Amino acid sequence: MKYIKKITWGLALLMTGCLVACDTDQEGAIYQPQNAELTFSSSSLDPVAVPANAPEFKVEVFRGNAAATPSVQPSLKVTVPYNDSSVELSGCTISNYQFDENANIGYVTVNVTPLEIGVIATVTVTIGDSDLSVGGIQSTTVKVNKEYNWQSLGKGTYTDNWGWGITYNVEIMKAEGFERYRIMDPYGESIINDDGEWGDWLAPEACPYVEFATVDGGAIEFEPFYLGLYYQGDSSAKVYAYPGWAFGITDKSMWLDSKTLQLAPYYYVPALGGGWNNTQDNGMIIVTLP
Repeated sequence: MKYIKKITWGLALLMTGCLVACDTDQEGAIYQPQNAELTFSSSSLDPVAVPANAPEFKVEVFRGNAAATPSVQPSLKVTVPYNDSSVELSGCTISNYQFDENANIGYVTVNVTPLEIGVIATVTVTIGDSDLSVGGIQSTTVKVNKEYNWQSLGKGTYTDNWGWGITYNVEIMKAEGFERYRIMDPYGESIINDDGEWGDWLAPEACPYVEFATVDGGAIEFEPFYLGLYYQGDSSAKVYAYPGWAFGITDKSMWLDSKTLQLAPYYYVPALGGGWNNTQDNGMIIVTLP
C-alpha cells in the first residue's frame, strides 16, 4: 500500500495545549482541548499511484490531544473527469482513524478499487467538525491513479506472419494479480533487419510493447498497436493492428494451448479511415510464453 508521508511537526504540535484562551472572565487561562484536535499537514498532497491489485493508500492525520478518540469517521469524496466536467466515483471507501496509543500521528486508509486504469481521480478526505483542531486543516486533496505492477516472466517468442514472417525472442511481462501481459519491443529487430522487405513503407520505430489480456470465457483482447509501417510510404498514414471488438467483430484471437496464443488483427490506417480485416484468420501473430 502507498503511504503519503508529509510530516510537519509544527502542525503536530499546534494543538498540544500551548494556546492561551483570552476571555473576560479568566484572562490568560490555559487552553484545554475538548476533542481529538485533528488536522492534516496540508490542504493538498503529492500525487500517488496505487497498484491495481492492491488499490489503497494512506493519508497521515495529526492529533493534538493524544488521549482523545475521534468521535466521527472521516468523510471521503472521489471524483473523476467526465466530458468537460467531473462526476463522483461511487464504491470507494475510507477507514476510520488509526492511531497507536498516545500517538500524535496516525492515518486513514483510502481504497479506490472502482477507479479505472489510466484515469486520474481527485480524492478529498475531510475531518468531521467535532474532531477538528482550532485553526486546523479540515480537508486534504490528492490526485490518484491506478497502475499495474509489471513483472518479467522471462523470454518468449513473437512471430508476426503477416508483417515480417520471422520469429524473435522477446521479453514477456505480466501484471501482478491479473491475466494481462505485455510483449516488449516486438518489432525492434524486424525494423532494423527489414525482414518484411517493406522498403519505403518501413518506419524508424514501432510500438514499445503489445498488450493483451484474457477476458471472460478465455478469449483474448489486445490494445491497438503500431506495426512500424507507413501505408505506401506516407509517414502520416501509420498502420495499426486493432482488435476485432473495435469494429464489432468477434475475432480469432485466442489461446492455442497453455503457453501459446494467436492474435488476429484488423489492420487499420486511421489517417485513411480504412484497412483490411484479418480477424477471422489463423496464425497471423503467434506468441509463446516462457
